[in-house]
Formats: sequence, C-alpha cells, structure tokens
Amino acid sequence: MIVHVEVGRRHCEVRDADDLKRLSVEVVGEAPDEEFDRIAAPLARLQSPTHAWVSVRELRAACAREGDPDRARDFDAMVAFAAFKGWVDDTGTRLRAHVVRTPGPEPQKS
Repeated sequence: MIVHVEVGRRHCEVRDADDLKRLSVEVVGEAPDEEFDRIAAPLARLQSPTHAWVSVRELRAACAREGDPDRARDFDAMVAFAAFKGWVDDTGTRLRAHVVRTPGPEPQKS
C-alpha cells in the first residue's frame, strides 16, 4: 500500500490497497513537516524526514472490503508482521513507514 500525499493539491489517499506486503508514504512536492501533517491527517504524520507513522485504524478503513473476512484477517496479519519487525509504535495504533519524496510539478510560466 502507498499513502500518497500530493502537497500542491493538499490531497491524501491510499493507493494499491490490495498490496498488504508493502507500506510506504509517497510525498509529491515540498512542504514543512507541519503542512504535511495537516494534509495527511488523520491517516499519517511524519516521524522524521525519512519515516512516517500511519494510523492502523485509518488505514484499515481506507482499504477495507465490507463483508470480506479474508481481507480483515490478511490486514491483521500484516499488522502482526509489522509488530514482529518492530514497525509498530508502543500503543499498537500506528505503523512505521518509509517516506519516498518526489518533486512536484514545475510551476507553469506565463
């Protein structure tokens, strides 16, 4: 899964929700950390320039499939694996994800 954050559009969404084997935060454009946190809330917030905390509850809601018990089981297994690797915070409510940054589009010249 990818938590995709477009700074210029002030937009945040989950992409590749079917991929429960990977989790990253993709940031397109530049912004101060506080601005990123406002755009990505309540789904994610920066921990450092290279890592972010992603809310388990919000991520589950964003990629849930109603009435699909296998999906819920697979999501729980992903969280358990992350906990085993040490990628879950002390409260068990946030997953640690790597941040990938790409520049935003160049401003258009008039």
